[in-house]
Amino acid sequence: MAINNHSPAGSQPLPGHGETGNVTGDGVLRLGEMIDCPPEDSLHETAHLLVNIIESSPDATLVIDKKGKVLFWNRAMAELTGYPAAEMVGQGHYEHGRAFYKGVRRPMLVDMIVDPDLDISHMFASFYREGDVLVTDLNFADLKGEDKVMWGRAAPLYNSQGKIVGAIETVRDITERQQAADALKKSHEQLQLLFDSTVHALAITTEKRDQYTAGHQLRVADLACAIGEEMGLAEDVIRNLRIAGSLHDIGKLFVPLDILSQPSKLNNIERLFVMTHSEAGYDILKDIPFEGPIPLIIMQHHERMDGSGYPLGLKGSEILLEARILAVADTFEAMASHRPYRPSLGIEKAIAEITDHAGTIYDAEVVNACLKVVRGDQFHFE
Repeated sequence: MAINNHSPAGSQPLPGHGETGNVTGDGVLRLGEMIDCPPEDSLHETAHLLVNIIESSPDATLVIDKKGKVLFWNRAMAELTGYPAAEMVGQGHYEHGRAFYKGVRRPMLVDMIVDPDLDISHMFASFYREGDVLVTDLNFADLKGEDKVMWGRAAPLYNSQGKIVGAIETVRDITERQQAADALKKSHEQLQLLFDSTVHALAITTEKRDQYTAGHQLRVADLACAIGEEMGLAEDVIRNLRIAGSLHDIGKLFVPLDILSQPSKLNNIERLFVMTHSEAGYDILKDIPFEGPIPLIIMQHHERMDGSGYPLGLKGSEILLEARILAVADTFEAMASHRPYRPSLGIEKAIAEITDHAGTIYDAEVVNACLKVVRGDQFHFE
């Protein structure tokens, strides 16, 4: 008999098997009948051991036969539900469900094992399969009326010919574990909110120095995230884009303000000053324990596919994907917005710039995604 790593369930005698008699002995008889082993068979000893384990298990456990009749209902199950074994053993037609559904007769997880056509997975908070084992979480009101979160696991029981002759289900109270997980999740969400607020504050602080580019970083972040979503990137990558986009010019805090706000084109020396901002941004952020490579993305956002960018002259796949996306979003937003030395060049010129240099300066896949975003109705700069 295979139990599939289950903690087995115990029993009380069936009516007609001595309701005040030997619980273990009667349980062995029922189990022996189910798996077709005579008392002198070695399997009978296995059945005897199994029933003892079932009855002493700290986990609430029940066993049903192929027809759904309850064969075992251990002490832990009786204590959990308030339904004694004498009331449940021998019952069929989903009577055991009354113990978990406020007196209403309903199938349980274990019934799906013996009835392949039965599907009640939608009734559970979570449900999944591990081979022929079913696992779920369910909500349950205990004897005091307190809401509990229960973990359930059901598996088939086989006879010596390998045929399913019944099923076993173990139920465990995981309320405290779930509450701890919920508290941890809430704490993480609060920390994440604080972190996001800090990132936003840093972005605003950077842009306060330069009224002409106010909002640039946050708009770049919006466009970069939209491009990432269009490319089908994972949520953690999208989050990297949000953070790096919001802070990509933080290194300009070390660039003289008169250069940043100069209403004419920069000379070579001034341009070199501005070009230091990507490395400066890396230096500012490198010791912060981000979940993603945010400092590196910021340092690389002016690298170009052909190696003509700065500060390291990286090429192609040497450049992080997030940095390649920021490069396109940064260029597009800058051309579509006003600058101290020129008015906005407009959306069409920005499109022409990234299209003409797709595959040479800018990542072609990123450019294609950007074009879909800006030409569609799903994205607009705030």
